[in-house]
Amino acid sequence: MLWCAAALTLGATIFGLPATHLLRSDSEQFQDPASGYERANAAIRHATGRASYFGVNLLLLSHARIPDNRRALRASGYVASLLAHQRGFQGETASTDAHAHDLISRSGRETTVLAAFASPAESVVAADRVRAVLRPHRAASRLDGMRALIGGPDITFDELDRRTISDLRHVELLAIPVLLMISFWVFGGMIAGLLPLLVGGLAILLGFLALRLVDQVTGISVFALNVVSGLGLGLGIDYSLLMVRRFRQELARGRDPGRAIAGVMQSAGRTVLLSALTVATAMLALLAFPLEFLRSMAIGGAITALLAGAISVTVLPAALVMLGERVDALAPLRMGDRGTLPGSEAWRGIALGVMRRPVLVAALASGAMLLLAAQALHLRLSAPSATLLPASAPSRVVEARLARDFPLNPAATIPVILPAHSAAGRNASSRAALYRRIAALASTRARVSAPTELGADTWQIALAIPGSPYTSDNQRLARAIAALTHRSGALTGGLTAYFIDQREAIASHMPLALALLAAVTCGFLFWLTGSLVLPLKALAMNVLTASAGAGLLVAIFQRGLLASLFGFTPIGGLEEANLLFLLVIAFALSTDYEVFLMARIKEAREGGLANVEAIAAGMQQSGGLITAAALLFCVAVGAFVTSDLFFVKQFGLGAALTVAIDASVVRILLVPALMALLGDWNWWAPTPLRRLRNRFGSPEATFGAQVAVDAVGSESR
Repeated sequence: MLWCAAALTLGATIFGLPATHLLRSDSEQFQDPASGYERANAAIRHATGRASYFGVNLLLLSHARIPDNRRALRASGYVASLLAHQRGFQGETASTDAHAHDLISRSGRETTVLAAFASPAESVVAADRVRAVLRPHRAASRLDGMRALIGGPDITFDELDRRTISDLRHVELLAIPVLLMISFWVFGGMIAGLLPLLVGGLAILLGFLALRLVDQVTGISVFALNVVSGLGLGLGIDYSLLMVRRFRQELARGRDPGRAIAGVMQSAGRTVLLSALTVATAMLALLAFPLEFLRSMAIGGAITALLAGAISVTVLPAALVMLGERVDALAPLRMGDRGTLPGSEAWRGIALGVMRRPVLVAALASGAMLLLAAQALHLRLSAPSATLLPASAPSRVVEARLARDFPLNPAATIPVILPAHSAAGRNASSRAALYRRIAALASTRARVSAPTELGADTWQIALAIPGSPYTSDNQRLARAIAALTHRSGALTGGLTAYFIDQREAIASHMPLALALLAAVTCGFLFWLTGSLVLPLKALAMNVLTASAGAGLLVAIFQRGLLASLFGFTPIGGLEEANLLFLLVIAFALSTDYEVFLMARIKEAREGGLANVEAIAAGMQQSGGLITAAALLFCVAVGAFVTSDLFFVKQFGLGAALTVAIDASVVRILLVPALMALLGDWNWWAPTPLRRLRNRFGSPEATFGAQVAVDAVGSESR
């Protein structure tokens, strides 16, 4: 088994690591392919044979007023010609054109050149070449002292790609040494402390390889790499801690390594498999959304969970058998009782103390969680744009200046496309009537251009709008125009429609995703416990945890609390798709910890203990384990806070805080308090459901009960 693992590691290193350079992202990954925005783009491409938007926005900054400076206008023309000579160039508009006044800022000291290319990759190559030519020491005379900044949608997403990969390497270099130090303490030795890196590292490498293979069939976003890294390390830590702890307990009973690993597999192995299946299926709930970004996260998360579980019940047991007693080698701080985490008796005492005053504890804990969750009521969402980059990034500077300094944002036009099959596309009078209605609706908010033919009997009515395309005023205008033109068969495009359609795609598929998530959580926990009450309680706790995490994110990232500490500039909202993924991750890990805790409580219950004693025994066995696992996961994922990218910081800090809340307030306080209040009702389920569970096999029937394993071990001794 270990030789196979070594071969897999070598193969995954050779063929999997290149995935960090092969996977990409673009704006289409954040959009529903069937949305009106995408159909408008398709209509433009069909009619013109060219790109539907300007992927490159080049901003020129001058000390003098550009309209009064012929040399500055020549510099703008020079930049436009540079772009026009790049491969894949399909068109541009510059301040030398007829509508030059739209491309010059209010102060007259800024102008822009907008260029379209056949593909995002060609936009990036062209921008890199132009950027090299426009370096100050090479083009000072041609630019007449003007400074050039390059941005645009294609450049923004390329910069997000590059920074994501760079941050991934930086985070790994930062997190791994810290994880090793904490692992040595938590696992009670250097040898045992290396085992999580064995599981997590192999899961990550194989996850990268799997993403590369899946990318050959369906597109995978580069951001899935962060999922594989964070979840691989997190679950590797969880499963290793559980398996190693149980192995030590089996050795303490006097069993040889072979017999010990059999006992581990019957108990901890069962829990690991249930947890991996639960997390994987919870991640797959994201497949309900049509956005490629979220589907990539679903695929990456599910693959990583299954790989971490499979490695934990195959490679890790083989390593434990070979190590045997040497699993405790190099342990300067040896545990007092092998297999017992420090403070195990304290966890029992905490549980008993909570259950003496369950109403008070439940009221205080849930009240604090609800106060945090109330912040989520003020949640505002932001688009996946250049605002996700650091404030000093050229792409973000260009986007901000175009929105702030120009009377009408030249990069934020709302095009209304009249396809050939529409009434307005075929009939001139219908087209003119529609133009008048749009102009009346836009009034002073936007300037409406007369219909222009794109080709193939397809026409366009363009609305030039001020400010950012994502402002609430521009969104209201785009919605009103879409409602006005819908019956005529017209399609609304542009960045404003992009953001609106993205939100509607997520909102319309949210009920299905939540239903799948709830069904998965309740289904697996019912199969584990045989109770209907405990899964419903877990579902409520998971929702409360996710809501509290969202509230913290609103306070920190939307309102800017601690912005200077974490080094970011608030953008007035949270990035929607990334926020949704973060909450699903938190939900899945909360269920993971619930499986750990309920498995031990149920074992104690089946051993004949009363409800209160069973809960205390379960907390004694798993309280320290859950806390240690959460600590290590928070270190692993919290390292993403050091990223320069807004949404990566949002994910890292949000996931760490949410998991910390779940492992402390929920598992230590709320779960024992509520279970004490419910008493024997904890284990209630309708008779038909019990029969169904027994018919299809309970975990005990499938994996065997730990009680039976202990009995066999006692008889053999």
